Amino acid sequence: MTNPGLVTYNLGSGQGYSVLEMVKAFEQASGKTVAYQISPRREGDIAQCYAATDLAERELGWKAERNIVDMTADTWRWQLNNRAFSDLNQYFYQYTDLLPSLETSFKLIV
Repeated sequence: MTNPGLVTYNLGSGQGYSVLEMVKAFEQASGKTVAYQISPRREGDIAQCYAATDLAERELGWKAERNIVDMTADTWRWQLNNRAFSDLNQYFYQYTDLLPSLETSFKLIV
């Protein structure tokens, strides 16, 4: 054991989502259209990434109960209610005015 007393748990759903699935989910959560551009894969981009969550379930009895719709709706609600408390919000709103429209662009790697 390299770090006695230290255990790392992946607390995800174990279900990976594509960038396009995330864009669509945030559109649904926000009620806004999210502009995006599909571009070629960049050198070094991974094809997929997701968490193995079995250790958390086995040792902690913890399992994600929410899906992509729930997660993005909750994230959007938090963003709207906590604009002053997030450095990300300050950066994000510096370049976009989320109300009344969402103008953020996502670059999709295919």
